[in-house]
Amino acid sequence: MIEFSRYNAFLFLAFVFVCSSSLIAQGLDPDCNRTNFDPERTLVTFYGDSLGDYIDQEGYGYFGWETYLTIQNPQINWKIQNLAAGGWTTRDVYNLISHCSRNEINRNAYKTADNVAIEIGGNDYRDNLALLMWMPWKLGAVDQRVTYNTRVLVRMLRNPLRRKNVLLMGNFPAIAKSPTLGNYTDYFVYFKYWPTGQLMNAAEVIKNEKIKEQWNEAVKDLMQTLVYNFDQAFKLIRDALIFDGTVQSMSDMKSYFDGNISPTGQDEWYWRWLQDSLKNPISHVISIGLLIHQPSLEAMVNEENAYNNIYTYTEENKTPVTISYTAGGVRFLPLYTYFLRQTDAFYGHPYVANPNLYSDLVHLNHVGYYLWSYHVEKKFSEMGWTSLPEPTDYNGQACRHWNCGRTEKPPLGSVIQDPTPADVVVQPEPIDWALLFCFLTGKCW
Repeated sequence: MIEFSRYNAFLFLAFVFVCSSSLIAQGLDPDCNRTNFDPERTLVTFYGDSLGDYIDQEGYGYFGWETYLTIQNPQINWKIQNLAAGGWTTRDVYNLISHCSRNEINRNAYKTADNVAIEIGGNDYRDNLALLMWMPWKLGAVDQRVTYNTRVLVRMLRNPLRRKNVLLMGNFPAIAKSPTLGNYTDYFVYFKYWPTGQLMNAAEVIKNEKIKEQWNEAVKDLMQTLVYNFDQAFKLIRDALIFDGTVQSMSDMKSYFDGNISPTGQDEWYWRWLQDSLKNPISHVISIGLLIHQPSLEAMVNEENAYNNIYTYTEENKTPVTISYTAGGVRFLPLYTYFLRQTDAFYGHPYVANPNLYSDLVHLNHVGYYLWSYHVEKKFSEMGWTSLPEPTDYNGQACRHWNCGRTEKPPLGSVIQDPTPADVVVQPEPIDWALLFCFLTGKCW
């Protein structure tokens, strides 16, 4: 009997392996097999980065979207499909949606709600951090790149083969150099607030220290990457200085950094920017970049909400098929200003985040998530995203979501012809290196 049971177990495992291998061979992407979609209850699918991912993590949001939204409106039976992932950029969200639309197996496995909310873009700025720290005049180029990639996401979700309603949420400020409080090391305390009025026990203290240690290691790794990337740039500058016969300028550079002064006295703004960025690494540059980014996002959303063009699928020896985009279905939820430190904004620096709402330099604490959920719930209710329609028949299956949450098969072939996003990282042009040389040496004035 024992041997028979083992034999049956072996056959079962072999069967599972063969079936799994067959699915993979046919193109099933494991990321597309989403089990957190409830066809009878899921109201909204959420795409995003760590800000959305950490909403149920210790040290950050703790409780999850359903809890926060229920607090805001307990009359609604909230069910959110949260597909946000830490570290994701606009390109990562695109890859997920694209890969899960590439064949019938993936399309059948990948089910999402009719209503989609997105918060993305912060990590795109993170990946351009070295560029922006040393070349702040590239902020406009990064803004254009991230806005374009976000437009691609909206366009692919609005594709008639997917038919998603889209709420694009704005980005958040970060803990930055404050004109009233100083560098963030002077005023910000990591993980200061916890969702309890009682003193933390020893276990909570250990968790707190572990989280801070992980954050510090992440910052250390990123700064090492920045130094490595721009080491090559400074080699070019050094070579140019040697060619120009002004090697002494390199020894003067340290005094310029330390003294926050310009070599010529004509470009103090650049040296102030550099000092603030170096003394407040990561978050200062990102926060200002995202401030500039918000108007572009809102304008893009208005354009996409009016988009009603047609697209023609063509294939050799087949009749072309035209699909039509429908105007509407795209909305914007501004968030940046709600999370600012109002005192600094009053003094003309509207990019310093309110430290009482943050666990670390860029991520919210439970109070911040409560505030976020307040604005999200108001917007969801305004747009009617708080209930599901009556079931409709889709090829013999009754569903509350269009096409039962699946992407429809392309009219020709097997590939949905979505626009392609650009590379996340913006590359400097030759003129940018020349400008950097000028600012660091003062030899161009």
